[in-house]
Amino acid sequence: MDKEQVLVIDDDQGLLKLLTMRLTAMGFAVTACHNANTALDEARRQRFDLVLTDLRLAEADGLAVMDEVRALHPDLPVLILTAHGSIPGAVEAMRRGAVGYLTKPFEDKDLASWIGKALAQPRMSREIQRLKQLVSELYGLEHVAARSPAMQTLLQQVVRQLTVSRHPR
Repeated sequence: MDKEQVLVIDDDQGLLKLLTMRLTAMGFAVTACHNANTALDEARRQRFDLVLTDLRLAEADGLAVMDEVRALHPDLPVLILTAHGSIPGAVEAMRRGAVGYLTKPFEDKDLASWIGKALAQPRMSREIQRLKQLVSELYGLEHVAARSPAMQTLLQQVVRQLTVSRHPR
């Protein structure tokens, strides 16, 4: 399996480097950006599995960055990082779609826990898709050998019935 892609946005170069090292050690492929414009360009260029963004960036609001990233990729989980944690700030971040709100400084285990929660649903969705594809490859009707016209007609009827039952009106 390919490494999950994480976009990290923080204007603190030291923390950006530390987060990159921590996430790389956790097995992620990390794209680190020190400003919102660079991060949004990256989000337009490639698909990420998770975004970690600081709440207060030098030239932008982390929630506005989250809104723009989620406009590009609506199902993309975003985790907000902040040194200025408050209950109203956390509530606002969650209301706008953040999957979590982590106050700096944080422990590696807390970061890993939030990331696990943020990626649980997307990972499950990818696994379901993979299993559906596998079942289709192993047990799909296209693998049934039928030469007689009667069997071909029967298989076509089964395919039509399966299509109708999967897409009811």
